[in-house]
Parts: sequence; C-alpha cells; structure tokens
Amino acid sequence: LPGAYLGPLAAAFTVTAITEGRAGLKSWRRRLFQVRAGIWWYVLALVGVPVALFVGTLAMDGAEDALRLPSMTVLALYLPMLVLQFFTTGLAEEPGWRDFALTRLQQRHRPMVATTILGLLWTIWHLPLFLTPWGGPDVGLETIVRFFVMTMAISFVITLVFNKARQSVPLIMVLHANVNNFMSIAWPELFPGGPPDWLWGPALGLSLLAGIVIVSTRGKLGAQA
Repeated sequence: LPGAYLGPLAAAFTVTAITEGRAGLKSWRRRLFQVRAGIWWYVLALVGVPVALFVGTLAMDGAEDALRLPSMTVLALYLPMLVLQFFTTGLAEEPGWRDFALTRLQQRHRPMVATTILGLLWTIWHLPLFLTPWGGPDVGLETIVRFFVMTMAISFVITLVFNKARQSVPLIMVLHANVNNFMSIAWPELFPGGPPDWLWGPALGLSLLAGIVIVSTRGKLGAQA
C-alpha cells in the first residue's frame, strides 16, 4: 500500500506540478475535493455497481441455489472496510487515473478511445500484483483475462460517472472502492463454495452494465459535445 501511493497519485501530482505549475495543481485539487455530484450518481456507485456484480453472478449455472444471506459480521464490516478502501485503493489510484490521465486523454481522443487506452494502462499497472498473494493461489491466464474484462468494463462506467457528475474524484474513489469491497467482503459470503467459473459472474455483470452505458450514451459516455 505505501508503494501504491507512489504510483498514480504521486505521478499525477509530480507531472502536473512540473508541466502546469500552480494553476494546474489548483484544477487537479478542485476535482479531488469535488463531492457535489448528484445523489443518483452516488446511488449508482454504492448500490448500482454491487447489484451488477450480484446479478451477473446470479446468472451463473447453479448460483441461484447456492445463494446465502450474508452474516451479521459482513454487514458490520462492510462500511468500515469501504472507508478503508476509499483511503487506500481509491486515494492511491483515482487522482492519477481519472483526475489526471482521463482528463487529458479526453482532450485528445473520443471518450471511447480515451477509456480504452486508460483501461489497458490500468490493467498493465496491476499485472505485477499477480506475482504476489494478492492474485490468489491459482493465478493463470484465465485469472488475468477475467481481471482485464472487469477492469475494462468498469472503466466505461467510471468515465460516464466522471463526465456526468462534475468530474468528482471522491465519487469515483467511492465507486472503485465499492467494487473491491463488495468482491472481498460480501461476494464470498453470498456465493460460498462456488466453482471457479462463478468468478466470471461479476465480469458478466460489469460487462452488461458497461454495454448499457455505451449504448445509451451512443459512445459519448457523458462527455460534452
């Protein structure tokens, strides 16, 4: 985690300071503290995205019969762990990926192209983690491909929210943290003991959500014409 803070967050601050000076840092910080974004975007981040992860898994063969109610421990831990994810994963990554990189990529490319480029970079940046326990005990090509699909899918959703919700970085941090939190805290309790194939369920759910976002916005992903 300390190393993560030296990644996108530190890079965004350093490059902005060198290339744009105080004016650039002021704009960067403004988005970083922009919490006013519209209540429904927070609903999407806090409820809609977990629902997509849940529904995608429920569509897997046998998942409906295996579904269990989460324990009280999960319910008690969910909010504190979300806050922890917000100030670790969210803070370490999103000021760099979205506040810095996405803003500049969309100045040069259409939203679909900008999001695809950033999604690829986001995936590649995570690859070394698959050499650590973070990746799980049985890391193979399928695990990495599944992670790539989820990362690309959520990238399109994040771009829409970023563009439509006043470029609120805290909201994006909540969305990112909530995906991680749901998958690590709630998902194993909802679908205990399932086969490895069920891990494709969240990827399916996010891909369907991304498809809806792309089709409904005609590929504009909330960007202003």
